Amino acid sequence: MALVIINPGHFDNLDPGAVGNGIHEADINVILCGKIAAKLPAYGIDSVIVHENKLADICIAANVYPEADFFLSIHVNSAVSADATGFESFTYPGSQKADNLRFYVHTEVANFYRQYGFMDRGKKTANFAVLRDTSMPAMLFENLFISNQFDAAKLKDGSFLDGLAGAYAKGIARALGCAWKGEVEAVVPDWAKDSVMWAVAHGLVVSPENRSEDFYALIRVLYEYDKMKG
Repeated sequence: MALVIINPGHFDNLDPGAVGNGIHEADINVILCGKIAAKLPAYGIDSVIVHENKLADICIAANVYPEADFFLSIHVNSAVSADATGFESFTYPGSQKADNLRFYVHTEVANFYRQYGFMDRGKKTANFAVLRDTSMPAMLFENLFISNQFDAAKLKDGSFLDGLAGAYAKGIARALGCAWKGEVEAVVPDWAKDSVMWAVAHGLVVSPENRSEDFYALIRVLYEYDKMKG
């Protein structure tokens, strides 16, 4: 069974993270991570939530599970400008496996945010400790800006967070080849996913900003071909 390590970037009063518009980042991170973890079993995916204050301890706790498929750290952003908005994701520079997995998660989360008019700030790289020092592919997501009044209002909305958690779960499932449109299926072979990622990187397939179903349909064709060969 697939296994994902989930980390609320901040999680208690000792480490509240960003603060703004009447909420603490730590509270949002914990709620969102809990919702994501609760949705993953429906896709046949196990998860472990890692709660630690120090970065080194987060990595140590995650590395107890070297068999994990990847590590996901959840954060909320903040900025000096109250107009800053949107979401973004990070992987460690040069981590191709993490980039490939992040692609699917980022796409589903972007599709969810787009419904509410939130901008996709892009897929980025950074030398963050939790990306560098974890033993499995790792990614970090910054979800909206606590310093933006409109963003913060959505972060206070339980139904919005539940929908966001659903997008994360769907993205994780697709990254690991565990589901198609919410239906549990056999794991998609790595060669099929890697082939599509290569096609995207070389401009042969358009990155699915608004065409995710077309994109996944192509992977499904490769998946069916692999079954036929077997």
